[in-house]
Amino acid sequence: MTVRGFHSYDAAAVARVFREAVLITGAAAYTPEQLRVWANAADDEAALAQRLTHGTTLVAEDNDGIVAAFGQREPAGHIAYLYCAPRFGRQGVASRIFRRLESTAMTEGVPRLTSDASHGARPF
Repeated sequence: MTVRGFHSYDAAAVARVFREAVLITGAAAYTPEQLRVWANAADDEAALAQRLTHGTTLVAEDNDGIVAAFGQREPAGHIAYLYCAPRFGRQGVASRIFRRLESTAMTEGVPRLTSDASHGARPF
């Protein structure tokens, strides 16, 4: 698994990870209507890619170049995104991204990280 910076050409793959994570992983904690609305945030891939250009956005891809997860830390230290495709879940991929986001925050002098975590992500 390789963790690298986000590029605009990752937009479709990141949108896929987002949708899968919301619809499959989130299914245990949210209603179908809540999931549909949440997943629709990835429908406009260009807008999603634009949002991910702010701060530090990282993607993890496997040896075949498949994007497995992505995460974004906004400049003020807010973790805005941290999503992992279900088939790569529980393998430490999101943790690797988080550790890198945390490390870059410390290097940049960001004193703390915050997040508005979903029900399923709170234990993480």
